[in-house]
Amino acid sequence: MRLLSLSCALVFLACGKSTDAPLDTGDSQPQTGELPPQPVHAGVGYVVHYNSNQLMWTRTDKDKAVAGGSLEMAGFSHSMSLDAVNDRIAVVHDGERQVALYDLDRPKNATTPVGEPQLLASVSTTDVPLFAKLDPYHQRLYVHTVNASSGKSTMHIYSVDGDTVEALESFPVPTSAAWDIDPVRQILFFYDSKTVGVHVFDLHGDQAQEMVDSPIPFGEWYPEENSWAFSVRNLRVDPWSARVYAGRPQGTLSELMAFSYGDAVPGANVAYSDLADLSQVSKIEDGFDVSVDHEERIYLLEAHTALPDLEKGLVFLAGRAWNGTASTDLILPLDQDLQLLTGCAEDDNGFCWLRGYSNNEPISRLYSEGAACIDTKNQVILTTAIDNFDEEANGQLVLFSYEDDGQMTPLLKSDGSNPMASVYPVDAVCH
Repeated sequence: MRLLSLSCALVFLACGKSTDAPLDTGDSQPQTGELPPQPVHAGVGYVVHYNSNQLMWTRTDKDKAVAGGSLEMAGFSHSMSLDAVNDRIAVVHDGERQVALYDLDRPKNATTPVGEPQLLASVSTTDVPLFAKLDPYHQRLYVHTVNASSGKSTMHIYSVDGDTVEALESFPVPTSAAWDIDPVRQILFFYDSKTVGVHVFDLHGDQAQEMVDSPIPFGEWYPEENSWAFSVRNLRVDPWSARVYAGRPQGTLSELMAFSYGDAVPGANVAYSDLADLSQVSKIEDGFDVSVDHEERIYLLEAHTALPDLEKGLVFLAGRAWNGTASTDLILPLDQDLQLLTGCAEDDNGFCWLRGYSNNEPISRLYSEGAACIDTKNQVILTTAIDNFDEEANGQLVLFSYEDDGQMTPLLKSDGSNPMASVYPVDAVCH
């Protein structure tokens, strides 16, 4: 089984601070801006595959799951990024050394067919692209590459104007899978295994300046040790709650890691670091008390991805646990304080296991790489499952609908089964 979690070691080489910051004029104060509204979901989920060049999609705005459609792309992919404001995605093709930008259709309602994604532009890279992030508010594309010979990594910043992509800046960074941006505030968070901390950089003006009191001491916050190494998976930023989430895949010490940060929003030509500092950062405890022996509490074996629904006060955690005979994957709901809720009352501990179905009856437990996304408008969670025994076999798309209290129900096709994916589905976004 090829797990795609990369090394999270990172020592960031910062550039000088932007000259676009406002001048100090004595009594004047930097101007604040407003937090934009959350993008409204279009009701479509997109999936890419590690062993297939198919971009596949399914509806998340119907009362039954549907097979959706597919598009043949330039190559395989393990990563993509969504811009829900401008209706586009960036798909990383590491084998082709290319990042493709697609324009997405936004169907008017659940009965309107979804149009095929249209290729806007392809960005070629000299080195191998690993990950990409889209910033919809400043029209930026961040691409992280690695040189196959030297192992040196670089972050590239591009401007995006329709189908025109222009290179702006680049700077060296070590390889990392655990980083994300707050595009509203133009700040970058990344985990560094050498300091066991999360470094924070202000990206105002397309440059990077590490903030005072960075890094945030993750290692001190989660000091428990066992035979598994401490690591960070799927670090994700939620600008609207000013929170950072990450999975802790550490055997019986697995849990959701989270912290909040200052929610000030900079105005035009103002840097976030002119308004806030890291003294406002605080750890958020979750419902897993890993200081208690695992035999005396509910525990996971891995934690993958957090999916917040701010309006409902819910956070869904994709993870893995022992199902009685093997370790397979699941989704479980938490409240806004990250305390455990009951998702599927009929399942053990209220967990919602990923299952294969036939005629509405569960027939198997499924394994995932942790790819998942959430459609908060239609209250649907989409996750992917790979074939447990054959990496060349097609995977599945597993969907759940959820209620305001976190209760979840499998969302199946009209024949009582899951929609099929292509070979080795590994990343998903909900548009």
